[in-house]
Amino acid sequence: MKRKTTKKELRGLFTTIICVGYCNLQSLLVDIDPAYYLTRPEGWAADAYILDCNTIIVTGYAPFGNISPEYDLQRKYDLWARRVIGDGLHIDTENKLEKLAALRADFVRECLLADVLTKKEREIIKDNLSAFIVNFGVPRLVRADYGRGLFVYMGDSENSIHFAYDINYLNGWLYGAVQAVNRTRDFVMRGEKNELF
Repeated sequence: MKRKTTKKELRGLFTTIICVGYCNLQSLLVDIDPAYYLTRPEGWAADAYILDCNTIIVTGYAPFGNISPEYDLQRKYDLWARRVIGDGLHIDTENKLEKLAALRADFVRECLLADVLTKKEREIIKDNLSAFIVNFGVPRLVRADYGRGLFVYMGDSENSIHFAYDINYLNGWLYGAVQAVNRTRDFVMRGEKNELF
């Protein structure tokens, strides 16, 4: 049962608060219940869904948060979730629950990516990042303490898999990673020996 709360309390409990418009993620959140709700003078304002000990999604008529993902990103993940659930909003298999949980984790990682990169940087790597995500999943980027560099991590690993000196270098690396994996798949599909790997 959800409990009434305040913005101040949620800010004290969670470090990542993702702000989402009303019904923008209804398919992605269909299998979990909100833990909190907020009100305003007009009545109900928003519901808050706990994703992990640091992260919540706040959605409603008057949501709030420290990360506001673009509508296109919200729409993309909700459409993917709709495909997972199929017709209607009934979750009937454990496989679907696992896929929805994985989609939510990817959504959070992409929201955090958008928080790390500027709009111009996101535009530069948009195409190669999308292809990378399809092939490998959503990377986690962390700014270096110096210069314009970015460390690339996968999943919850503490070890970075790559260091990019700047956004253009990262863009080239994303492109190369996708080309390499697809070339390997082509060799395997044709049954040829791949001398590169």
